[in-house]
Amino acid sequence: MYCVIVGDMINSREMTQQDRSIAGITATDVFSDVNSRFRMYLLSGFELSGGDSFEAVLTAPYKVFEILQTIIKALYPVCKVRISIVLGELYTFGEGLNTVHSIDGPAFHKASDNILKQKKNNSNHWLQLTVDTGNDAQPLVDAVITMLSVISEGWTDRQRQIVFQYELLNHDMKELSVADRISLNAVRKHLKAANYEAYRLCWSSLAAYFINMNTRISKSLDSNLSYTIPLAMACHEYDIGDLISAKTSAQEALRIATEEYGNNNYMLSHILNVLGEILLKKEEYSEAEQLLHNSISIQADYPQSNDSNLYTIYLLGKAQLLLGKIENARSTLARGKNIEVTARGVKSTHLFDWDLLLSLM
Repeated sequence: MYCVIVGDMINSREMTQQDRSIAGITATDVFSDVNSRFRMYLLSGFELSGGDSFEAVLTAPYKVFEILQTIIKALYPVCKVRISIVLGELYTFGEGLNTVHSIDGPAFHKASDNILKQKKNNSNHWLQLTVDTGNDAQPLVDAVITMLSVISEGWTDRQRQIVFQYELLNHDMKELSVADRISLNAVRKHLKAANYEAYRLCWSSLAAYFINMNTRISKSLDSNLSYTIPLAMACHEYDIGDLISAKTSAQEALRIATEEYGNNNYMLSHILNVLGEILLKKEEYSEAEQLLHNSISIQADYPQSNDSNLYTIYLLGKAQLLLGKIENARSTLARGKNIEVTARGVKSTHLFDWDLLLSLM
């Protein structure tokens, strides 16, 4: 079960050329940030297509709500977006797996159809979102999405600004008060007027449902369990600090995927990278290094500049650095930096901060 995100910028064709350019630059920047910060949860990173549309695929569905809120907040000053989320199956994995244009399947088709339905509604709401779970809980999920819309529909621009800042500042009222030069009492009044606690509860409930749904499926006796189920569990266990369980779950995902795709299939690279991230957190650096070498070997026949390969190189360099293999780490990280700079240009926003790790040597 994959989590597909399809979105587009509302009324982008009616923008001036300058505004459209600003929107494109803003989208590119936030996608680069999201693709870097949430790399271990993404099978395929966010990409802008046709100037105003974007797509991505996650193997950790519960992260989708945090990600899309990041995107909405970044883009809101220049444009509104409509977004469709679908949990479902994919069936085409072409060259360069981490590129959304190489992936197809029922989940993508449904997400695109849902975007078209949203367009027909001709809504002017700043939050236009559909979430398709493909199961019996759909009416409840729809109700929560409706509640989100109702709560935020009457927000003033000032209330929205306060809510966004409050969340960006990790719910620190004092810091918001100082940053915005208003009293703590004024912050509280704005949040209360926006019915913020109910708004926040809606988002957290959606994420919690996705986690619980994944847990129920993982505990089923279905012998045809998809590798994405234990992989999503591994990511969640990593997030909450249960690294022993995270490693076990990731290894189970690797076992299932290996049985389905074989020992040397590109599909395994994403799982190996997630497991490598977990092993680094567990300070099992030698095992991580070995796994990441394997991941690079699997990706040898694919473009070196794709996000998955760059992620592997970055993690490998980090493992070598932590093992004290300074020359190996320097060589690995320099190679990764050179690949990305050659592919994206010196001045572009890069996926990883190669120089930060290199500076530690």
